[in-house]
Amino acid sequence: MIDEFSLLDKVNTGDIKPTGAKPKLPLKLDGLDSENLNVYRIPLDMLYYNDANGRIRSARAHFENAARSVDDGDEYNAIVERLIEDSDSAKLKKTKKDIQEKGQLIFGYVLDDGRVIDGNRRFTALRQLQRETDQQQYFEAVILPVTFNDKANRELIKRLELALQMGIENKVDYDAVDAAVDVWQTVKIDQIMLLGDYAKNAGKTVKAVESSLNVVYLMQDFLNHINADEQNFQLIKDLKIYRLLEEIGEKLKKRYPKSGPDMEYSKQLAFTQLHSMILTGGDRVRYMRDYFEGVVDAETYNDFKEEVDEYVEELQDTFDDKQVTSAADYRTTLEELTPQFRKIQKIKNDTVNSTKRSKDAEKFIESLRQINKALADLNAGHGLTGKLRWNQFDSTEILAIRDYMSQIVKDAEALVNIYNDEL
Repeated sequence: MIDEFSLLDKVNTGDIKPTGAKPKLPLKLDGLDSENLNVYRIPLDMLYYNDANGRIRSARAHFENAARSVDDGDEYNAIVERLIEDSDSAKLKKTKKDIQEKGQLIFGYVLDDGRVIDGNRRFTALRQLQRETDQQQYFEAVILPVTFNDKANRELIKRLELALQMGIENKVDYDAVDAAVDVWQTVKIDQIMLLGDYAKNAGKTVKAVESSLNVVYLMQDFLNHINADEQNFQLIKDLKIYRLLEEIGEKLKKRYPKSGPDMEYSKQLAFTQLHSMILTGGDRVRYMRDYFEGVVDAETYNDFKEEVDEYVEELQDTFDDKQVTSAADYRTTLEELTPQFRKIQKIKNDTVNSTKRSKDAEKFIESLRQINKALADLNAGHGLTGKLRWNQFDSTEILAIRDYMSQIVKDAEALVNIYNDEL
C-alpha cells in the first residue's frame, strides 16, 4: 500500500461519506471509542483484503507474488475473492442475496490504508454485486485511524480482530486450518502477541491455542515430507486432513514425550499410513485408530518398521523427485506409488490382525483366570461368597446350586480333554 493513501484523507475531502451510524466497539481500546469513530460508505476500489488474516494467510501460495495495493491493480483482490468463494460458496451466495434484498446490515472494520480486517465475505459479496449489476457499491465500515505498517498498532488491531471474529462477539465459523495458521502467524511470525495473550483475546484456553500451534508445525512437517511449500496450508484444507494430523500429533506426543530419531521416524511412518488411507479411501478415523493400536502399540512394532523400511524409502525418494503444488499433484504421485502402498498395507493389516489375535487370546485367558478365581473364592467360603449363609437358602435352591456346579465339573472335564488334544 502506498504510504500517502489514507481513507481518512478521503473523508476530509468528501470522497467518503459517513452513514450516520456510530459503532459500539466489542472491547476497550486506548484512544478509540464510539465518540471518535464513525461508520462510512467506502468505494470498493479503495479497499483490499487483509493478508495477515489467518483464513487468507493459509492460502498464501496462491497470491504470494500478487500486488496487495489498491494503487497497483486488483490482481491480489481478485485471487483472494476466488479463494473466499471456493471456501464456502453457499454462505457467500446467501450473504450476497441478503445484501441485495436488505442492504448491508452489519458494518465492517477497515484500517486507514484500506485493509479490511473484518467483513471479508460482505466485501466479497459487494464486489461481485458491483460487477453483476454494473452499479456502484459501497462497503459500510468503521475506519480505524491506524495502519498495519506501524508495528506498534498491530497488537491493538489483532485484539480487535480476535474480539470481532473469535472472542467477545458472535464467533465466526473459522476453518480449523485457518484458525491454527492465525495463531502461528500472530504469535510466531509477526510476534504481535504472546501465546497466553492470544488465548485470552480469542476466548480460548492456552492449551487449545498451544495445540493449534503444534498442529501447524506438523502440517509443515507433512508438507516438507511430500516436497510441497511448507506454507501451502491450502493443500491441507483441500485434502481435509487437519483433524487427522491433529490426532497423529496427539498420539505421537503421548508415545514420545521427548522428540528424537524414534519419534521422527514414527512420524514418517504415520504420514505413510495417511498417504495410503487417502489413496484407498474408507473410514479415516478407524484406519488411524487401528494403525496406532494395532501397530505402533504392538510388541512387534520394530518388526513392522523393518519390514516396511524399504518401501517407505522408495516413497520418500519419489516425493523428493516431484514438486507438489496442489492436491491433484499429490494424488498423482500417490497413484504412481500404488504397488508400494499395497505392500505396506498388507504388512500393516497382517500386524494389526496378529495384534488382535494376541489381544483376543490374552482376553480369553484372563476370562478363564477370573472363572478360576470365582471357584476358588467359593471353595474358600465353604460354597458361598460374601456374607451369604446357608440358612438363607431352602433345600430346592441348594439342589439347584449343586446341579449347576456338577454341570460345571462335567464341562470342565470335557474342555480339559479338548485342550490335551491340542497339545
